Amino acid sequence: MTRSVVLDRSVRRSDDGRSLIGGSPYRVVALSPGQADALDAALAGEPADDAFVDRLLDAGIVHPVVEPGRFDPSIVDVVVPSRCGPDGADTLGALLGALAPTGFASVTVVDDGSPTPIVAAAATVIRNDRSLGPAAARNTGWRAGSAPNV
Repeated sequence: MTRSVVLDRSVRRSDDGRSLIGGSPYRVVALSPGQADALDAALAGEPADDAFVDRLLDAGIVHPVVEPGRFDPSIVDVVVPSRCGPDGADTLGALLGALAPTGFASVTVVDDGSPTPIVAAAATVIRNDRSLGPAAARNTGWRAGSAPNV
């Protein structure tokens, strides 16, 4: 499979492209001449060793490039974990307002034990009576959806 990738903006190449410095977390990577050629091919959108590209993706050295027009929001559920105080309602409202016209399959707000229950007309709201943390709230939200992507 051919994937387009781009170097992380923190990565610098030296030694004829065989040394990479940067990524997330920050690291130094020494490439063989064949690996340097494979990286050049992947950066040019040409076929490259998938296992090698996967290692660079996992290391934060490169990132995938999504081609314009290939994203279909109707197959995506959006989950927003939230624990709002009185001042957070305006921020959450602005976020939901920005998401409304995008055509996502669904937008779910998981109220993670807010002192005052969240009310949102532009989203489905699921409430945890006590705070379980953002990860648990995200898990609650994605389980409620039905789209193939979250």
